[in-house]
Amino acid sequence: MSNIFVAGGTKPAKPATTALQDNGSVAIYHPDYEPPRLLLLLVAFCSPSGSYGVPFSVVLDAARIIANNSDGTLRVLGADADLTPPNEHSLLSPGKYEYRVRGGEPRYPICTSFRAWKPPNHLPSHWNVDVMGAKARPPRTVLKMTDGRCIVSGDISRLQSCHLVPEAETNWWIKMGMSGRTQNAKGINSMPNCLTMRADLNAQGMDLGHFVFAPYAGMAVCVCITDDLADFAAEHHLRAVNIPARIHPVNVYARFAWGLFQSMQNILCGLEQVQDVVTVAEQTTVPAISSPKRRCTEGTGGANVGLNEQESRTDGGA
Repeated sequence: MSNIFVAGGTKPAKPATTALQDNGSVAIYHPDYEPPRLLLLLVAFCSPSGSYGVPFSVVLDAARIIANNSDGTLRVLGADADLTPPNEHSLLSPGKYEYRVRGGEPRYPICTSFRAWKPPNHLPSHWNVDVMGAKARPPRTVLKMTDGRCIVSGDISRLQSCHLVPEAETNWWIKMGMSGRTQNAKGINSMPNCLTMRADLNAQGMDLGHFVFAPYAGMAVCVCITDDLADFAAEHHLRAVNIPARIHPVNVYARFAWGLFQSMQNILCGLEQVQDVVTVAEQTTVPAISSPKRRCTEGTGGANVGLNEQESRTDGGA
């Protein structure tokens, strides 16, 4: 009888998660208006080094996208000198800055929506690295590899397949020729465009534009850009993530852009209402697509990670 019963016990209540404090925001302006027009407002969280700011490279990438892929430089608002970061780890401190396009184009057009945005022919060089996914279609054996866990949290339950370019953007995918660009004949629902994430982090986090993935200091990291998920930011802001080799960097870059437009929609939609602001018009040349919902092909493995009728509605605001 002595082997039937073993010692038991309880765990103490889990302490409340400490929210990561922010110290203001990095605000980016278009300088060629009077007054300058606000383009971006990125929350400056505390970094692992203890400094507050936003990675300089992330700010520059974000400003370039909003400027319709026009290369440019950052300056302190009203200053004459361009900012040059000392190294790849540099953060931009909270404050007001301006984005100037190279060549000095006055009143450069502002892209105010994802559907008006077109991926550049060539990604910025720091995006074309192995940590951001494969540069070409990986072998079939790689596509069949199981993720088995959330790319962000590492959790192995409550998983869901999430699109990088959301399924709701199928027309955009076709219009931009993304299947050819990513060497992905299976289209928007295939595994080179799908990641495995915890369901709540997908629907209530990435799909609302609260965080994005971007290269920083030679790694792919999670970057929190709003203050809505401060407890999540405390654990995952600037934490490295492992982008599966099957993913093409263009898809990650497109999701970075989609997240920006999602989180900055109040600012950008406001600019559309200003008469003298030059914006990029959305092209509507692709007919509406009507097709049944499909699972992400090639399979991610793990429980509850295939897209079904209910799950697909949580992806990208579809």
